[in-house]
Amino acid sequence: MPAVDKFFDERSPASEVKAKIITKHFDTWSNIVLSKAISLGQKIAYMDLYCGPGRYDDGTESTPLLVLRKAIAKPLLAKHLVTIFNDDDARAVAKLEANVKGLPGITALANEPAILNRKVGQDTADYFLKNPTVPCFTFIDPFGYAGLTLDLIKGVTKNWGCDCIFFFNYRRINAALSTPIFSERMAALFGRDRTARLQEEMQGINASKKHTPYEREEIILDALIAALKELNKGKTYVRPFRFKVGKRTTHMLVFVTKHPLGYRIMNEIMAKEGFIDAKGIPHYTHYDDPPPKTQFFYPEFDELKRMLLDDYAGETKTMEQIYEEHSLGKNYIPNNYKDALNELEAEGKIEAEPPADDRPKRHGKPTFGDNTKVTFPPRRK
Repeated sequence: MPAVDKFFDERSPASEVKAKIITKHFDTWSNIVLSKAISLGQKIAYMDLYCGPGRYDDGTESTPLLVLRKAIAKPLLAKHLVTIFNDDDARAVAKLEANVKGLPGITALANEPAILNRKVGQDTADYFLKNPTVPCFTFIDPFGYAGLTLDLIKGVTKNWGCDCIFFFNYRRINAALSTPIFSERMAALFGRDRTARLQEEMQGINASKKHTPYEREEIILDALIAALKELNKGKTYVRPFRFKVGKRTTHMLVFVTKHPLGYRIMNEIMAKEGFIDAKGIPHYTHYDDPPPKTQFFYPEFDELKRMLLDDYAGETKTMEQIYEEHSLGKNYIPNNYKDALNELEAEGKIEAEPPADDRPKRHGKPTFGDNTKVTFPPRRK
């Protein structure tokens, strides 16, 4: 597998961002679910189904070793965490075994990491669909897209406390949707009916040449999110993160959870690891060549202000309530809401308690605390 071998020569900036996103969420997720799991007499787990060797040839550690380091550093977590690493490349597995054994403090883990050499297929998905699991954070990072299916994602997220993040190879999947020979694999990822509609739409796009690559990307991503939201009886939240080379998206990380708190945590992690413009709006994108931060217009920020006035017309809510209710599925973080509410107050379009003059200031601007109450005017008739 020469392409895979080359991939592990050295860590790229994009791979570094990916590793940060995974390890930051694992750190926060484990802090949240561990106490409840212990009270229920359960352990918690981290599972990586395409783990690789754990270290690049330049010596930089990848996610398996980074996650294990997080666990080793916390005695309570080290006692109750189960880790499962799998790869269908026997050479990668052998290297990971050696790298794990050489990790300082590895004996502090009460449960020795399970390192497997198996192919991920429908039988893997069937196992997780049929069997209960402990709370688990699962990372699915196939080199292409074989093995990545809706059944697998549903299986690893069906129980309480279970989150999943997977690598979505947009460039290859975009090409596969225009080639009928890959219909079965695409159906396993998007669903059969949705795949048929996508393929028909892709053929229409190719024929008309009216759609830009960006529009094509949005159509595919919308279809993926719609398919994922149907899992677990519709109680699923999805947060994608793009990686761009030039103007083209090459791949994405896609996070799936059943809990709003899990979504909000990952939403903020991904926001901080991607590009943020001068107005503080996150793009949820890693650019190999970032665009300039300054611009004259900020339509996303203006749209947030408009939505708040429309969605909360005639209501009184705290800043925290507004964020928790309104942010799900949107590309905004708490600071964006605070900035928008500050501007709306300054423009006389809302009332806040305490008012701006009575709130502390930071960098010359009034702060907007989580418990600050906001009263929105009634909707105009």
